[in-house]
Amino acid sequence: SFSYAENQADGFGIGTVAATDAVGVTSYAIVSGNGSGFFAIDGSGNLTLTTLGAAAAAASNDFETGANSFTLSVTASDAAGNTSGAVDVVVAVTDVDDTAPQITGPTGGAGAVSSTVSVAENQTRPISTVMVFPFS
Repeated sequence: SFSYAENQADGFGIGTVAATDAVGVTSYAIVSGNGSGFFAIDGSGNLTLTTLGAAAAAASNDFETGANSFTLSVTASDAAGNTSGAVDVVVAVTDVDDTAPQITGPTGGAGAVSSTVSVAENQTRPISTVMVFPFS
């Protein structure tokens, strides 16, 4: 199994699948689990994100979108034309903090661009104002 952080670019290397054979492995194929075309595998077994997989809203590249794990069935073939049985390779997308903090209050709501604090003049006691910046 492999895992990688969300928000990767097209062609990002996820990991390498390996197979052995007396004649020599010449190719690999994803035979199921890749219906959306998010992943590719080359003749050396290098598993990468495709252009579709690297799209900002694709589940394969955005943890918050939904499916965070993909099971790909992979086969290997040799120079004599023999193909292995399929092996499941699990690819998991991990979360990164990609949400900007939002400033709130005292009069502005979440995401407000301005806020107002009023203090009456000629006060004899100390007045303090606390602004809280929540991070999610």
